[in-house]
Amino acid sequence: MKFFLKKRIRIPPPVVTFVFGFIMYLLSHLSHWQFSLPFQDLIVVVMLILALLLLLPAVYQFIQNKTTVNPLKPEKASKLVVTGLFRFSRNPMYLGMAFVLLAWGVYLGNPINVLVYAGFIAYMNRFQIQLEEVALEAIFGEEFLNYKARVRRWI
Repeated sequence: MKFFLKKRIRIPPPVVTFVFGFIMYLLSHLSHWQFSLPFQDLIVVVMLILALLLLLPAVYQFIQNKTTVNPLKPEKASKLVVTGLFRFSRNPMYLGMAFVLLAWGVYLGNPINVLVYAGFIAYMNRFQIQLEEVALEAIFGEEFLNYKARVRRWI
């Protein structure tokens, strides 16, 4: 827990998602590279629906289990949620945010945004998820380690 307190999460993940989305927007307007896909608009809509199908039930599960949804204070978690979407992904909310960014990148149609998207995944792994996992291990110990061993971080 000492490690976690020294390296506290400071930026809410929705803000991180917005910042990466804004970077995608800027790069797509500064670059002349563009792509279009058959059914591009449909692909974007499907990705956004998937994002909502990940985000909303995951948040609901946290509320239903009376544990914190605040990603800035994972040390306040009162229960380890391992059912529903959390049987398949340890981070369905972040996966939903990743789908939002992916949909945005496809909508903008700029291949450079693939690099920005990869940067988002790397950032979330390093500065959000790893710190959360340290806190969850400190709180839930063996229960979290067993969960971590059987459920993948993203998908």
